[in-house]
Amino acid sequence: MVLREVNSSQAKAGDVVKLMVDEPFQTKGVTIPAGSPAFGIVREAKDAGAGLKRGRLEVQLTYIAVGDRQLPLTGELLDKGEGGKGDDAAKVLLAPIYILFARGNVAKLRAGEIVYGQLALQPNS
Repeated sequence: MVLREVNSSQAKAGDVVKLMVDEPFQTKGVTIPAGSPAFGIVREAKDAGAGLKRGRLEVQLTYIAVGDRQLPLTGELLDKGEGGKGDDAAKVLLAPIYILFARGNVAKLRAGEIVYGQLALQPNS
């Protein structure tokens, strides 16, 4: 689960994203308790821009901390600013000059959003 919102207008490559395991689980012989901290790193963050340019956010999951162990994660979180061709077409029809100045939507991972990744452990490691 995402702990604090991360958005493409404020994040930059290399920023750490704090997550938390929301439900306990067991996999590959490892028990992960609820509340365990997990982390990711922003690989790419492009802000929204004029001409309805949408934001883009890409986060690589890195690890879950369990006790003094760091269990590697695989997976990535991707988001593009919301909207679509229909939404954009309506804006152009309603106010054609608006398109030149209108910013696209920001990409974001919302606080409380549930995300999924996988442990990168080999069995019995």
